[in-house]
Amino acid sequence: MMDMHKFIDRLAYLHSRWQDESEYEDIADYLANIQQLVPTATKMTTEPFGVIYTQGKLKLHARIKSVEGDQVTIEIEQIGGGK
Repeated sequence: MMDMHKFIDRLAYLHSRWQDESEYEDIADYLANIQQLVPTATKMTTEPFGVIYTQGKLKLHARIKSVEGDQVTIEIEQIGGGK
C-alpha cells in the first residue's frame, strides 16, 4: 500500500516544479519520478496536473485540486476498470 503523505508531497513537488520548468522539462521524466513511489503509475497529466495509476483492479486519476501556501488538496477519481 502506498504512503499517501509521501505521494501527496511528491505530487505537490512535481506540480510546483512543472509550473516553473514545463517549457524545459519532459513530463515523461515526472512519470519516472512518481513511479518510484507508485510503480503502477502509467501516465502523467498536465491539465489538470496529476497521475493515472492502478490500484488493484481500479484505474485512478489523482490530480492537484488546489494549492494554498503549504496546503495541497488532491482529488482522486476512478476513471475505469473494476467494480
